[in-house]
Amino acid sequence: MELTVEEIRRRNLGLLIQEYKTQLNIAWSCKVSVAYLSHIHTQAKKKNGKIATMGSELARKLEKGLGKPTGWMDISHDNELEIVNLYNEMTDEMRDALLNQARLMIKLRKE
Repeated sequence: MELTVEEIRRRNLGLLIQEYKTQLNIAWSCKVSVAYLSHIHTQAKKKNGKIATMGSELARKLEKGLGKPTGWMDISHDNELEIVNLYNEMTDEMRDALLNQARLMIKLRKE
């Protein structure tokens, strides 16, 4: 099933909330309404019955305010979330081993 850009943006908002800990932190950094971010994140229904979605203007504002590259909100980062969650569950020794392996792989690729 292919996701719509609105669904991708909502999922990416969830990633940003994990990264920045709260919707309020994002709202302050980007000078946007925390209530609007919350409505998008929770898929709240507007008065007209439609679900609140994130348009391009807000997506670009979030990217700029949080130092993400233009278009970041429009691309799925689901795999990145899985990697971050796995990394956060690792011990320090496991993280060191993973980083050393990644460095070795990069070095071998350059050769």
